[in-house]
Amino acid sequence: MTSPEPTPNNLDTTDPQVSLTRRERDILRLIAQGLSNKEIAAQLCLSEKTVRNRLSEIFSKLEVSNRTQAAIWAREHGLGATSTEWDENSDAK
Repeated sequence: MTSPEPTPNNLDTTDPQVSLTRRERDILRLIAQGLSNKEIAAQLCLSEKTVRNRLSEIFSKLEVSNRTQAAIWAREHGLGATSTEWDENSDAK
């Protein structure tokens, strides 16, 4: 018997991916692409301060201490240049 496809009702809630909001995933994806806070802010129509605040929240959720570790985590978990995997499995905003 195979495992069912992930749905909002059977996702592993201990996985940090699940607890990230859509905006946090957007920011993390852009970090993985190597964008600066200023570039992320411009692309997402946010202030740089908002990006910094969201990064602090992301670092805490992922239990990493800097953007390099966050970028590595993102790449290892399927976030990179074109990944939309999390968007398909989450309705968090």
